[in-house]
Amino acid sequence: MMNANVLHQKARQLVNLGGSTWNMVKFAQRLGIKVNFYPGFGNVLGVYTYQVRQRFILLNDQLHGALLRTVVAHEVGHDTLHREIAASKGFNEMGRMFNMKNQTENEANIIAIHILISDEDVLEAYENGYTTYKMGGLFGVDHNLVLIKMQEMNRMGANLYIPDSADACFFKHLSCEPGYDEWDC
Repeated sequence: MMNANVLHQKARQLVNLGGSTWNMVKFAQRLGIKVNFYPGFGNVLGVYTYQVRQRFILLNDQLHGALLRTVVAHEVGHDTLHREIAASKGFNEMGRMFNMKNQTENEANIIAIHILISDEDVLEAYENGYTTYKMGGLFGVDHNLVLIKMQEMNRMGANLYIPDSADACFFKHLSCEPGYDEWDC
């Protein structure tokens, strides 16, 4: 696993380069990544690939809202950290998407959460007594990503009480079916 400070610094550099993270598709495009939506991806949320010096994020065309932002941020994490792996093997993420038992997926999740939520926002919500579920609603992410963010902040020296550990496979329980409210806790 990469050093927590290195991962945080890489994410902050991406935010400085890509600008606003509200529209993650445009954010990825500003970083030079082509983003395409495809029908028929089934349960696959997204895939990052690097072919012939072109960077691509391929997305399920049913993605929307907060889940879309999170998946794109995750794939930007792969672009930042794992381009060489994608160039040599490609990412076959069926069944592995967001599986934190896999180091590359864990690192991509960490980059994603540092892109989507600032340390300052987490600290403010934490100091105001927000639960990880309330923070997730506030920031538009699953509470498991808030837990990851807080764990990473502790790895960098913070001293936050973390009430639970993140579910290693929480994204497997999410769906991009129309009408599904991905963060309905």
